[in-house]
Amino acid sequence: MCPLWPVHYLLMYFLLLGPLWFLSFQVFGAAAEATSKWNVTFTPASISKLLIGDVVEVEVKFNYTELIEDADEGHVLLEYLIDDDDIAEIKPLRVNFTVAELEEMEKLNRFPTFNVTGSFLGRTHLNVQRTNMKTQKTTLSDNFNIAVLRIKGVLDLAFTYSVAGLVAIIYINMGAALNTRIVKETLKRPIGPAIGFFCQFVIMPVIVVSGLLLPWLGYFLGGGTAWLLRQSWRDIIAIGIETGVQNTGLAILALKFLPEPESDLTTVLPVAVAIMTPVVPLAMLLIQKLPGCGVKESKRDLFVAIPGSNNVSLTNESQN
Repeated sequence: MCPLWPVHYLLMYFLLLGPLWFLSFQVFGAAAEATSKWNVTFTPASISKLLIGDVVEVEVKFNYTELIEDADEGHVLLEYLIDDDDIAEIKPLRVNFTVAELEEMEKLNRFPTFNVTGSFLGRTHLNVQRTNMKTQKTTLSDNFNIAVLRIKGVLDLAFTYSVAGLVAIIYINMGAALNTRIVKETLKRPIGPAIGFFCQFVIMPVIVVSGLLLPWLGYFLGGGTAWLLRQSWRDIIAIGIETGVQNTGLAILALKFLPEPESDLTTVLPVAVAIMTPVVPLAMLLIQKLPGCGVKESKRDLFVAIPGSNNVSLTNESQN
């Protein structure tokens, strides 16, 4: 055994990673030296509700003395760097000042401005950069935050209220159609609900990253799990549908309470899932209607609710 055990593991660790640490510190130090912060204030301080297509003028205030010191051959370059130019458009992107112009602006207490035009829904930020042309040292300002919102109209309100109304109607109908006798009988042998619970709360969270494929994978994984556990065809369909169909209406309604533009951005996924949800059931229904493509129910006891009565009869297809 090594006489330094177990200290030799630490020694090997430092010998291997020590040079990497040293190089990383050198790189970060050089980057910090090349790029430093510049004390700049914006008026307004940020843009939080810029509608798509609207234009806002922003004033940039700074210390003229610092800017003039960076002049090279009597010129100073300012650049407006935006993180995502698809969300907002900046004009102008760069401005070249002479020292004489800066001195005149300082006397008049005037500062340069730029225009921000909303282009697309989302958030981004902007920095003002000045470059010392002699040393090539760049200096950045703090972030100027920009939030672009979507223009809302009557259709948005109609959509929100219709979703809220449909969600309420669905839950009321589910409660009205509930047969307590069937619930009691199912609880005596809750194999189907147990499979559905496992698929909904174990399998579905794993595949939630699939986005648009979420309902489709839910159908096949839920129904496939029920088939592997030798459930009846009706139970396979029920478990598959219960696993694949998500309550997108409730999700859309809840996301409306988020601040903008996050409320609109996050609504995209549940809306996309809602669009993809009926595709598989509709395809299965069409296949069922084709001659010779129907699936026969297995010979097992089925719970059948008698219309107009609270009684439930147990039937077996083998008796038919």
